[in-house]
Amino acid sequence: MKRFTKTAILMLFLCQTAGICLAGFADTGQAELSLNGEWHFKTDPEKSAESEKWHKPEFDAGSWDKLSVPGSWDTYNDYAQYVGQAVYRRSFKTPEGWSNANVRLKFGAVYQKASVYLNGRCIGRHTGGYTPFDFPVGNILETEKDNVLAVIADNTYNRGAWWNWGGISRDVTLIRNNPVRIKRQQIQTDIDLDSNTAEADVSITVTNEGLKDKQVKISSSIRSDQTAVLKWESSKTAVKTKTFELKAYQTKTETLKFKLSGENFKLWHFDTPYLYICESEIADKNKICHTATDRFGVRKIETKGTKILLNGEHIRANGFNRICDHRTWGSTEPDEFVKKEADLLKSNGCVLARLSHVPISENMLDYLDQIGMLIIEEIPVWGSEDPQVYEDNPITRAWLREMIYRDYNHPSIIGWSVANELGIVVDGRWEKRFASHQFAYVRSMLDYIRDELDSTRLLTYVSNSVFRDIATRENDPASICDVINVNCYGNASEQVAEVHRKWPDKPVLVSEFGKGQIGLNLNDSVLKDKLFPFMEDFRNKHDYVAGWSWWSFNDYRSRYRGTPVSQNRAWGFYNVWRQPKRALEQIKPQHSPVDKLEIRPSGNSGKAVITLEPRDKVDIPSFTLHDYKLHWSKREMDGSKAKDGRIELPEIKPGSKTLTFTVDSIGSLEDMLSINAALKTATGHTVFEAVHSVNPPEAPEIANVFGAKGKVRVEFTPVPGAESYEVMLIDQQGNAKTKNPTSWFCDFTQLKEGKTFSAAVKSINAAGSSEGSKERMVRASGPLLPPVIWKAVSIPNGFMVGYGVTEDDKTFTLEVTNLQDNSRTVMDGLQLKGAAAVRNLDAGRYRYRLRRDNNNGLSQWSAPREIEVCK
Repeated sequence: MKRFTKTAILMLFLCQTAGICLAGFADTGQAELSLNGEWHFKTDPEKSAESEKWHKPEFDAGSWDKLSVPGSWDTYNDYAQYVGQAVYRRSFKTPEGWSNANVRLKFGAVYQKASVYLNGRCIGRHTGGYTPFDFPVGNILETEKDNVLAVIADNTYNRGAWWNWGGISRDVTLIRNNPVRIKRQQIQTDIDLDSNTAEADVSITVTNEGLKDKQVKISSSIRSDQTAVLKWESSKTAVKTKTFELKAYQTKTETLKFKLSGENFKLWHFDTPYLYICESEIADKNKICHTATDRFGVRKIETKGTKILLNGEHIRANGFNRICDHRTWGSTEPDEFVKKEADLLKSNGCVLARLSHVPISENMLDYLDQIGMLIIEEIPVWGSEDPQVYEDNPITRAWLREMIYRDYNHPSIIGWSVANELGIVVDGRWEKRFASHQFAYVRSMLDYIRDELDSTRLLTYVSNSVFRDIATRENDPASICDVINVNCYGNASEQVAEVHRKWPDKPVLVSEFGKGQIGLNLNDSVLKDKLFPFMEDFRNKHDYVAGWSWWSFNDYRSRYRGTPVSQNRAWGFYNVWRQPKRALEQIKPQHSPVDKLEIRPSGNSGKAVITLEPRDKVDIPSFTLHDYKLHWSKREMDGSKAKDGRIELPEIKPGSKTLTFTVDSIGSLEDMLSINAALKTATGHTVFEAVHSVNPPEAPEIANVFGAKGKVRVEFTPVPGAESYEVMLIDQQGNAKTKNPTSWFCDFTQLKEGKTFSAAVKSINAAGSSEGSKERMVRASGPLLPPVIWKAVSIPNGFMVGYGVTEDDKTFTLEVTNLQDNSRTVMDGLQLKGAAAVRNLDAGRYRYRLRRDNNNGLSQWSAPREIEVCK
């Protein structure tokens, strides 16, 4: 993971107003100018931008729209459905001393094709929407007038079921260096598990872009990372150095060797993700030319027969497939959201997974290194007759090179995948089998990685045909993979057994697992019953299965066939707004690293007993638990902690005996809600929780009721400690209709039109049900029910609101009221499917509501909600 020192960063507005040189350049050899922010934007469906010279400095783009970079244009209402070519433009001033210097223009990613122009000149083009690229620009920068930067982006290309979010999706940065600089450093570790030592080879690639030969010295040191989630302290290693000649315009790689032992040696593990910092510099005549800092971990990943070993330990574990997608940010996910998302993954037992079909964002990888996860990273080559699938394809080689150069030092990455679900089309049908050119593609990409990019990680491709009769050791590239990744949507037990019969010497990872979409409705979206016997077979019959990953962790925006009208493809355990579905509770016991955890009071003694039963050796998940803790608590009726404590756990190996702990100080449970026991990792993630309910929850309050023709909706306020709710509609004769939602609302349909009901809600847990809420009267008649408001998310100077959509809906009206001055904005005629953005608001608090217009008329307004908008 590349983290060049950024002590000399100057925001663009400082350059524009002061024109000053960046402080600190002499110390670090690097200065950066962010070009993020507001850019002019215009779609170009006719692809006339180049012929009409939209990129020329003299072209007037003043009437264009303005979009934020980085970002996805599809998150803006006017461009929510746009597919094609579009142009971004902005101007900036050259900082003093940068003209004719060694300056590069770097893009973190642009989806999917990019042509870049600076001051009217094309400085380069790039294909591929997820990896970084840069171009030298020092001799093109203007000093007397503004520079004009234009990017023509095109998101037409798409593979797979995920959305092709268009635009400049990562940071844009102008970077100045000295002629002599560090291009990258790769840290490769070799561990001796018997002696608890490791060797770290720091390979530093340096370049001289000057006119003169240089006698240079590189220096490196290694220390523990004190900024990571799991902090630890070590002494700084001795500085290693090497002096050599670097000729003009030469690039070369030199390696410095370190030995780590004693207090300086800690292994990286998904339970204990200890990290190091490597600091390197290159100097010319004792003058520092450039410094670089990288984070890395010391761990050993390997296969032995049908086993995957981490640091010599056989592991079997579960995971998810996560789609980098959010209706608010598109594929440009901010740091705060990424951390919450990764914490959700970790807390739900995600340990081992081919996490995504595309290269993962740097902010996500950085955080996964810190909290501990094992992932296989993949390039977006997918499906039948993918145009990229041919031997030695230079485009996919570039994708692999850019991905691996960027991500080599991430310990969370244990493997690379070159494709997903390849097949051929025969007579218009997708045949799930391999052609010879596809075999040649996979072989050439694996050889390229192994020979030129990375020989230390597991290599694979992902198949949905390897279990079929036509697949053999001779014609399927599973034979040349280190681990077989197979997607199972049918009889998974038979499928993995067939894979093992053909390849009895390799581990099998079920990289995708599921059966049909879970569904959009939070209350009744559950797993299909037939999946549970397959999971038991993975555990008990197929010891060569390393684990399975669900498709998918989250719902995602999609144009793929079978996607609901909302464009939210509903395969996830969380919806697109990250609200949990009922199915999530079904998999938590399946993913728990212990087989059983319970807490119960010990009579009336004021004590509690916690029982922890480890997994069996043949179970999934199955791995040794390092540095786990039990956190117990006593909860008040409002869910707050009345008392809590912690128990340090010993190392727990699969097959260990049941552990029992007595908590002497639990105290009286009178008027308490529950006692809880949470199993936490060293990084503080709760991976399983046991709850003993002492009393039923408090009664909820009904927030809103809506009556429509033959329908009723009841919305209520959730309460702490409730596992579900009972919503009742009682007619005047005393007959009741009931539903048991887990979310905050439910709809009743097929009611007699015009009939009057009283609505009430109870909350339920294992101790019983609450008293009923205060009743509300509602009549099953009136205009259409309003749209369901899923969530609103604050964005700079606005917010994004997510809502439900039906097949009959034509348009939506969104009303927004500024609570500071009561001014009102009405956005009508919205044809957006499932999400709409409200932008250009002043900071403050706003009220909003929504209604829909469809073939059956105009709906009622949703209940008003409020949101705080920030700058």
